[in-house]
Amino acid sequence: MNKQTTRAFSAGIMFTAAIIFIYGLYFNEAPSQNEDALPSGIIIIKESEIKAKENEISDLKKQLDRYKTGTEKENAPTQTDKYQLTLSIKAGTPPQDIEEKLKDVNIISEDEDFVQFVVDNGYADKIQIGEFLVNSEMSVEEIANTIIK
Repeated sequence: MNKQTTRAFSAGIMFTAAIIFIYGLYFNEAPSQNEDALPSGIIIIKESEIKAKENEISDLKKQLDRYKTGTEKENAPTQTDKYQLTLSIKAGTPPQDIEEKLKDVNIISEDEDFVQFVVDNGYADKIQIGEFLVNSEMSVEEIANTIIK
């Protein structure tokens, strides 16, 4: 092979490469993008979902307003049930056990601190052995006075 043949062969390869490149640019279809594909960070929400969330928000706002104005407490049912218990106290029964018994049968509420009241007023050492009739209409002070007599 001489120089001229080598040059002609190189020119043919370059020409073929140029044609393939041009064909690829103009005639080759780009991969079709999925119309449903969204860029990251974008969420599609249906209008019905938006309305449902708006209704939920408005309900929660109304509940918050009622709570702030205190109408929740006014509309709450009052305690009409009267609970009664014959409290049996044995030697060495700690005030914590008495409080648990009273809370278990709804004589006192969960937020009342019977033990703290008994300790603060010096009744812990004065608790008597025996059976005492207590009910849910009695205050913590009345219950304490009943069991120290």
